[in-house]
Amino acid sequence: MNYEEDEYDMCKAFVDMKLEGIEEGIAEERAKNQKHLIKVVCKKLQKEKSLEVIAEELEEELADIAKIIAAQRQAGSYEVEEIYRIYLAEQK
Repeated sequence: MNYEEDEYDMCKAFVDMKLEGIEEGIAEERAKNQKHLIKVVCKKLQKEKSLEVIAEELEEELADIAKIIAAQRQAGSYEVEEIYRIYLAEQK
């Protein structure tokens, strides 16, 4: 291995680390947004609003809201973290 290869490997390592950080940030922001949506959906469920009304009011896809409601029912509570965990498991 020579100096140029070492330099290239170091540059590639820094680029890879930066990309990992960006991907991590995107994933964290996505999780934050999903948890916020779950929280809002739960508030609307507590007001006994229907799936259709919730989706319309939030301007979200019916199928997406249905998945959150299914996770909430499976959780049996309005605990956002628990619902989020179930929601993620169902997405896999």
